[in-house]
Amino acid sequence: MERIRRSGASMMQWVAGAGARYGAGPFWGGEGSPGSSPRASADLDLDHLSRQTFGDPELEDELLRLFDELAAQIVARLAAPFEAGEADRRADVAHAIKGSALAIGAMATADIAGAYETALRGGDPGAEQYRNRLAQTIDAARRAVASRRMALRDEAF
Repeated sequence: MERIRRSGASMMQWVAGAGARYGAGPFWGGEGSPGSSPRASADLDLDHLSRQTFGDPELEDELLRLFDELAAQIVARLAAPFEAGEADRRADVAHAIKGSALAIGAMATADIAGAYETALRGGDPGAEQYRNRLAQTIDAARRAVASRRMALRDEAF
């Protein structure tokens, strides 16, 4: 949407501070938490997304489009072989998708990305166990995003 482009804000700027609202650890749980809404699925919390976009369907569609573009790039990076000494770069990639996932309400993706980032930054030799799980949750989130974008288009007519 033009508001994002005009401000020059990147997706990461748009979600600045989102992680602090949810803290570390799982992003779903008790009453009122993200993911506990009847409009939440394991892949996308539509109530959270609506709050993030102030109920503006055009802004929602733009945010979902930006997530999908970033997610496609990140899945490609995750598929590349892990080279020695690139843990920090991979941790930065995990951090980027975590923030983007938080912005749209893809809490499972954000949770796994956060775990992967923490493991990489901590030098955990088992960090790579999260890589395949993260790719799977990103794929599920992208399918939910595609479905929501189609629903938004249908609602516009």
